[in-house]
Amino acid sequence: MTTGEIINRTRHPDAKHRWGGWDSDGERFAFASNRRDHTVFDIYVQDRDAVGNDAELVYEGDGWLSLSGWSPEDDRLLVHEAHSSFDHDVHVLDVSDGGISHVTPHEGRARYSSVEWGPDGESLYMVTDHDSDTLRLERLDLSAGEFSVVEDGGEWNVDGVTIDEESRRVAYSRNVDGYTDLTIGELVDADRIDAVESPEYPDGVVGGVSWGPDGDRYALTVTASSDNTNVHVGDVPTGESERWTDAATAGIPARRSSSPNWFTCRASTAGRSPASSRCRRTPRANCRSSSISTAARRASAAPRSAR
Repeated sequence: MTTGEIINRTRHPDAKHRWGGWDSDGERFAFASNRRDHTVFDIYVQDRDAVGNDAELVYEGDGWLSLSGWSPEDDRLLVHEAHSSFDHDVHVLDVSDGGISHVTPHEGRARYSSVEWGPDGESLYMVTDHDSDTLRLERLDLSAGEFSVVEDGGEWNVDGVTIDEESRRVAYSRNVDGYTDLTIGELVDADRIDAVESPEYPDGVVGGVSWGPDGDRYALTVTASSDNTNVHVGDVPTGESERWTDAATAGIPARRSSSPNWFTCRASTAGRSPASSRCRRTPRANCRSSSISTAARRASAAPRSAR
């Protein structure tokens, strides 16, 4: 960090490497890679000063694997497996012996994403639709193998969750009419989050929530239809935020940016196709749930940031 030098630690340019996070003391990092076989991803652990083949292969995979982070005790890793866009699985990998446990057995298709360790290391929090039509925030008790609903999201999908283990602070988001509705709170019980006052961010897509060292602050990006992606930092105790960046607009004056029109369409129950349903222009502030939302506004918004 003192010199600004970039060091290639993986040194396998012919392979893909998926970041899996630092352990708690920053001495090791984990990643998934297809360096052994380009058709599958394996799990590796590497010392911070090691390079290339010094990485330890801790698990040979046979599918599309990625990592969701170290356990609080740094003895296990969360492994996410994607069978398709709408069918996932979660595994817990013991770093010491390579033993792996499948913790989300299910029939049919189910999504399990945005997986986080609970502060005690005995539970997992994730967004899933394994038992519902929409994505909900649920907790999986690892010893019992049972799920409980923490936040159901109402009629909207819960997008993702991030937890600061030491402070027990939580951020989770819902996709409300294509906009991000962000909640900041504290995990006061295993299945209960008490929301706190949080800043009002511009209408748009929020992503990349990252907690500060003590959990009092968090950074995130906000992308709006009339504003490029910028970094904001929120302060939990005060409920205030500050914009830290001023992204360029390619020379286009901000005053020339415009917000998209918002339309809602309600599908007919009389046998007509959705395309023949009547649409009306609706002010954003007065939007209500509808069966079909046109893509006009979403097409003008920037793409969602990955977590």
